[in-house]
Amino acid sequence: MGIRHATRFGAWIAAIATVAGCEKTGDCPDQGLVVPDSVSSDRDIGPGDPGGPADVGDANGGDNLSLTACQRCLQPGLCFRFDQVEVTEPSVPEGLPDFLNRIWTPDIKAYRLNIMFCIDSVHPKADGSVVLGLQVTAGAAWHDLPFEQVLPVQHQNKPSGFQFVEGFTTNFEAEVDQGCTFRTIGSANLWFHPGPANHALVCSAGDPSIGLPVDTIPIEQLVAHGQFDDTCTRITAGKLGGCISSAAACQICSFILAPDYREWNKEPDTSIQDWKPCEASYCNRHCGYASGNGALPKGSPIWTNFGGFVQGLGVPIGCDTDGDGTNDGYSLAGNWTAVRVPYLTQ
Repeated sequence: MGIRHATRFGAWIAAIATVAGCEKTGDCPDQGLVVPDSVSSDRDIGPGDPGGPADVGDANGGDNLSLTACQRCLQPGLCFRFDQVEVTEPSVPEGLPDFLNRIWTPDIKAYRLNIMFCIDSVHPKADGSVVLGLQVTAGAAWHDLPFEQVLPVQHQNKPSGFQFVEGFTTNFEAEVDQGCTFRTIGSANLWFHPGPANHALVCSAGDPSIGLPVDTIPIEQLVAHGQFDDTCTRITAGKLGGCISSAAACQICSFILAPDYREWNKEPDTSIQDWKPCEASYCNRHCGYASGNGALPKGSPIWTNFGGFVQGLGVPIGCDTDGDGTNDGYSLAGNWTAVRVPYLTQ
């Protein structure tokens, strides 16, 4: 890399650093971020502008490579929320993906299930290529609307921004090539925690011995890729794959009436002492029953054991979560898209 080009590339990286976290801290210029599902960028970035094009390579016989539009607009602080997730695995028995999608799709559309990732840093790859490396934080998120405003299965309320639910995030590495393809490096974990911190739409007592957080569906060995658009406002053509251990599945309870949560109640029955994972007794002990304040009689079952459910359906064990060579979990896969959203600082 020639001195002139190295200087220009260094200047570009310095420009990136000056805006590090600006979107998450709220100090960015107005970029038209009005509502999370219709974000646009009105900045016309050109050569010489902060975040603009930067040539990489030596004009005297070097690679003479340059960053593409999507690579130029990537910067620390940009956050993206999954606005579509289509489950494709587990696919056995037939109909299971459709069953799961009938629950998750309305929850995502109505802002009850919020999965977000934010770019923490952008850096050139050490090999001198123009593939950009990213450090990313991902996990469960919530927004500025109270739960009651997103409770109806279909509603018209829109949050103005999102923030991570404390304790339900993880960090991983990714890269973006010149074709704007986003790929994770290695594998990571992703915490599915639908709902705000104090009103989770799944129920689990948690189990630190297996890395299971409270009220969370943990996806291990996650690999994902997608396609940034040229303005870094959308990601399309997303694919993800991962695994949930059978031990974790047996300690997760799903709300029977989802995506209708009007009867939601979490009131553990501490009188139950002989409870067992993968059985109804686990959910009765840690999650409880209907309150009797709605349409269901008091004591009606409203939680079902997720692990027991998939076992009963005959979902095959198809992945190895602990690396010992023996499959011990359920394979998960799906398609996804994401949209850029503002990050709430308060």
